[in-house]
This record gives sequence, C-alpha cells and structure tokens, in this order.
Amino acid sequence: PNVVKEARSAAASQVAAELETEFEEAMIGQTVPVLFEQVEHGLFTGHAPNYIKVFAEGQNLQNQILQVRITEAYRDGVKGEII
Repeated sequence: PNVVKEARSAAASQVAAELETEFEEAMIGQTVPVLFEQVEHGLFTGHAPNYIKVFAEGQNLQNQILQVRITEAYRDGVKGEII
C-alpha cells in the first residue's frame, strides 16, 4: 500500500541523510586535493576525489587542483582551508 511505501521511503531518506552527515564529519581534519569549479554562496566549490563537494574561500580558483584541509560540514558538503 502507498502508506507503507511512503513510510519506508521516509525512513530510507532519513538513514541516507544520517550516513551523509557521518561521512562529512569523518572528513574533518583530513587534507584532500580539490578540483575547483565555480562560485556558490560567495565561496569557490569543487570536488574531492571521493566526489564530496568542498567549499573554500579564494580568488580565481577555477580549474585548479589545490590541497584543502577540511574544517567543518557545510551546506551540502564540507568547508575547508586551502593549504
């Protein structure tokens, strides 16, 4: 029945969100290479090799791969400092 489907879907979505948060928090303190792509919310964004979205302050970072130390979970990814 639809009620059961909706309940299972909601439970699965909650578990997925919890796992994502745990994964992001486990990255705090790690240093990873990031390919920077664009600006979002005033910060440059890019992706680490594990496909997690990384936000960092900087200028003219597009198409550059830089080492970033992850400092916190942030929006739909993590935030870090360029080393």
